[in-house]
Amino acid sequence: MRQAGDAAEGGQSQTIGDVGTYYFPSLLIATVLFMFPQFTLAESERKYDDIARKLHGKEEEMQRSEERCEMCEKKIIDLEEELRVVGQNLQQLEVSEEKALQREENYQNQLKSLMDSLKAAENREENAIMNIQRLNIRIDQVRKRST
Repeated sequence: MRQAGDAAEGGQSQTIGDVGTYYFPSLLIATVLFMFPQFTLAESERKYDDIARKLHGKEEEMQRSEERCEMCEKKIIDLEEELRVVGQNLQQLEVSEEKALQREENYQNQLKSLMDSLKAAENREENAIMNIQRLNIRIDQVRKRST
């Protein structure tokens, strides 16, 4: 067999058969690709169409997701507004509760004062009745003496 290369290139020598064996798979692939360009073009177009279809589907899905997101954001804004209104109502109720508690305390104080006045009036009545009875007895005694 013939020697390929020379001693100046590293001193290695290969036979032509070895070189062919080494490059054969790459040459075979290049030959197949060169012979079937329509195959690779069709395959590429098919892959492109498949990817384009998937992209379109994802874009539609993204559009629907964005619409749902916008609806959710509107709901959040509405709920925040409702929460603000409820908070204001709660504050008003707390103020009303404080006022009602103050009124209740005032009413209890008035009731206690009225109860104390009633007891005092009942005591005065009882004393007055006793005084009247004593006076009636005294009047009776004075009438018996005068007779």
